[in-house]
Amino acid sequence: MLNELAGKALFFYLAFLNIITFVIFAWDKNQAIVGGWRISEAQLLFCSIIGGALGGLVSMRIFRHKTRHIKFSLYMVSIFFFQLVLLAFTIG
Repeated sequence: MLNELAGKALFFYLAFLNIITFVIFAWDKNQAIVGGWRISEAQLLFCSIIGGALGGLVSMRIFRHKTRHIKFSLYMVSIFFFQLVLLAFTIG
């Protein structure tokens, strides 16, 4: 069970990370379109692993980014569900 301060800190941490991850995925999609410098899949997955999986999944869906990469998509969904379970146990 989290106390109120820790709960708020966790909320803001996850909100910030998901927004940043969403923007990074969107930026990478734009770079793919214009032929610019790209972010590696490992870096995208890292952003998701440290708490931004929901933002990454939403960005993938909205911008149709990395959706044909089945292995990458499965990693993303797995990370998201792991984070959900972890959050459920953390919150209580």
